Amino acid sequence: MGLDINIVIGANYGDEGKGLVTNDLTKGKDTLVVLTNGGPQRGHTVLYDGTRHIFHHFGSGTLKGAASYFAEEFMVNPAVFVKESAELGYFPKSFASEYCRMTTVFDMIGNSLRNLGRASTDSTGYGILETIERYEDTKKHFMYLGEFLKVSKEKKKAELNNIRVYYLEKFYPLLKDASKFNHKQIRETYELLYDEDLIGAFLEDTEIFAKRVKISPIDKAAKQFSQVIFEQGQGLGIDKEADKTYGTPTRTGSTIPTKYLILFNKLNMIDSVNRYYVTRSYITRHGDGELPDEDTAYEFKHGVKDKTNIHNIYQGSIRFAPFTANSIADLAARINKDIKGNNTPNINIKDNLVMTHYTNKSIYVLKSINNLIISPSCEVYISTQEDKKFEKVEKINPLYTK
Repeated sequence: MGLDINIVIGANYGDEGKGLVTNDLTKGKDTLVVLTNGGPQRGHTVLYDGTRHIFHHFGSGTLKGAASYFAEEFMVNPAVFVKESAELGYFPKSFASEYCRMTTVFDMIGNSLRNLGRASTDSTGYGILETIERYEDTKKHFMYLGEFLKVSKEKKKAELNNIRVYYLEKFYPLLKDASKFNHKQIRETYELLYDEDLIGAFLEDTEIFAKRVKISPIDKAAKQFSQVIFEQGQGLGIDKEADKTYGTPTRTGSTIPTKYLILFNKLNMIDSVNRYYVTRSYITRHGDGELPDEDTAYEFKHGVKDKTNIHNIYQGSIRFAPFTANSIADLAARINKDIKGNNTPNINIKDNLVMTHYTNKSIYVLKSINNLIISPSCEVYISTQEDKKFEKVEKINPLYTK
């Protein structure tokens, strides 16, 4: 019997309900949820069996007993792994590629310095972009996860000190720029890089991570399960801007999962593949960036209560916009581009559209989006909600099924 494979993709700018959908699709302990992009900056909310949790470093099927796999495209952070395990009260079963990049406390401090220098709210505070740029620096060599876990404690300390020095040098010009209005805060944050206790604490977290996470190729890990769910972070709307702004695509769509589908197919491991594009019945966005038709009073007008996305110093407050004819067309175009770019010969992929947070505009928006999606097999689903308590995703009237 082959694998039942599901791919969960945010169709907008994140915060679409990917955690809800992943949890609903999860069968239980026979499910492996694969995290394939970004890092623990993701915040996927799940309410299951009376427990509400925001997932960062684990798959959103964890409360049902699913295991997590950190693919090589995912940036692990042992400190966040240990912290979230403590919040859950146990260590979920986890696997990782030896080629994962590793985010450290110094990357997170570097992220804070970058934001202070730009007075920007386009980050999450988890050091994701810093980690990407550090590993892409051709003048330096930094260890990937597998190598770091294998070397001696002294070599681990030396590696972390090298990362510390990397950021001391990188942000020294910012420290010396006394013209910044927040120079005092910049200086205090920069001085955190000298804290000797940070290396010791991070090494302790790394030792726990090493004991609790099995390093394994993805195909060997997947063979232990009957279901694999690729749970993407962020959303398709971020990709284009990331390419343009940073030159570092976030790959929030099907590109990375398709790479693994091809591998699984060569090994005759696939039974079925479903791809789920997820949107709310309105559009949300964190931090800076374009949001057409933004409505600063939307949540008050429509009674939206979002307990997850609270105001923070990195991204400010979550922003809202209603769907319009233009934004519906843009969303459909993003989905169509992802479908066209990632359909693979010899692998039958069934596409699905999921809308979370039902409102009186949902049916209209669903019909409009569905009519523009190129996949002839696309089925439409909708989730019900009561005071942010997400319930089972249910297929709606076949009238809205293509």
